[in-house]
Amino acid sequence: MYEDIQSALTGHIFSKQSTKIPGYLVSQLHDSDVPGMVKRPHSCANGYILNNVDMHSFATIKEWEGDEYSLELIPSDLVGGKICYTYMWTSNITGLLWDKDVFQRKHLQWYVDIEIPEYLKNKVNKES
Repeated sequence: MYEDIQSALTGHIFSKQSTKIPGYLVSQLHDSDVPGMVKRPHSCANGYILNNVDMHSFATIKEWEGDEYSLELIPSDLVGGKICYTYMWTSNITGLLWDKDVFQRKHLQWYVDIEIPEYLKNKVNKES
């Protein structure tokens, strides 16, 4: 998760550790600019482990990800013995590798400036 998105959603930027997870793929989704992680033999997902995520932030991120993602435990032997969860995509994927540089260049600012503030506004209205 990009630091800009972390900050916009939770008000925090968490320390992170780079990781590679064999047997997984960060895939381009059909009709979307966001990625979905799926199990894929002979692939290797590059990403980050976020450290020290507080429960409130964790709940906010979980809600933001929505029902199309399922929170799953990554086998600890794949991530250096750490207890680590990821959001796995539950619907159709393209099977193509997601391009984080294209997302950052073309879509990230829209999520930070428009999508996330709108999401948080709607969340507050629902809770009121």
